[in-house]
Amino acid sequence: MFRIGCHISSAGGYLAMAKRAEALGANTFAFFTRNPRGGSAKPIEEADIAAFHAECARAGIDRLVAHAPYTLNPCAAKANVAEFARMAFSDDLQRMEHTPGQLYNFHPGSHVGQGIDVGIEKIAALQEGCFSHICAVLGLTPDFKIEYFLCDSPEEVGRICGDDEPCNGFADLPSRIYAVYNETVQCVGFHEDAHLISFVRNRPICPAVTEGLAMYFDRKWWGIQNLDWTGYYLKTGRYLPMDRLLEREFFFEHDCAFTYPIVGTFTDWLLTVYTRERYREMYSQPNPAAVMEQVYGKSPAELNAEFEAYVRLFRTDEALEARMEELLRQEGVEA
Repeated sequence: MFRIGCHISSAGGYLAMAKRAEALGANTFAFFTRNPRGGSAKPIEEADIAAFHAECARAGIDRLVAHAPYTLNPCAAKANVAEFARMAFSDDLQRMEHTPGQLYNFHPGSHVGQGIDVGIEKIAALQEGCFSHICAVLGLTPDFKIEYFLCDSPEEVGRICGDDEPCNGFADLPSRIYAVYNETVQCVGFHEDAHLISFVRNRPICPAVTEGLAMYFDRKWWGIQNLDWTGYYLKTGRYLPMDRLLEREFFFEHDCAFTYPIVGTFTDWLLTVYTRERYREMYSQPNPAAVMEQVYGKSPAELNAEFEAYVRLFRTDEALEARMEELLRQEGVEA
């Protein structure tokens, strides 16, 4: 199935956009997160968002593209322009929490004569917005900065970790990250940052929870949305139930190509449907899986059933499914 749509005006709010898309026969659409020429953004109304999600589910609309304003230029020479980029980027990420699992399109900008090195430094500074976003979701204010140590290969990271197991990234408490950065792998961004920051609140013993949070921020596995992977696994009978993945031994018995996207999608769903406050309460416990029923009022099996029903609302096209199957074969992953 192809996803076909167009850019739609955000005038009238989210529900109005969904109705315009349906009237055009579209099953996706793009929209500006704020005024594309100025930068101001309208307040988000919870009732409008709820009606929007219901309309999209009914009309088969998904995988939206939120477009940052044209005025966003994190490489700008003028301090006020660069500061606006940081503000808009951070605020847009917060606003997109209301429509999880969607895409964000922004232009890195132009260094406007400052030189490529300066431009790269300013784009790197935009990572501060990512740091702030993680802190906002978790309700934390860490008093440290993260130190990145870039490595040539997964083997080098494994040697530094001390277990000689090759890996692309490793978070070393309290504030260091060792990550592969070469021509084919650039393991920087949200994942290991989320581990370090979340450990300020707690360090749960449940890997489905800790990796789920990191994958929630990552959004993708091998360049494809977590939700798409989870839906594909459900469709092909390779889905691993969340109530089982909460068991430490079961989680480690299966390849991360299956476990990581599923727990990331589940975390996204929990944060969206059951609020950040409940998630923070659960995450603060030594064994979050053991208190899930207490926090959410439902057993892990009941939550898994709800989650599966939610995932089945979304569809993947044949071309994307073929790409996912190809990636699994290339990596030698078996169910």
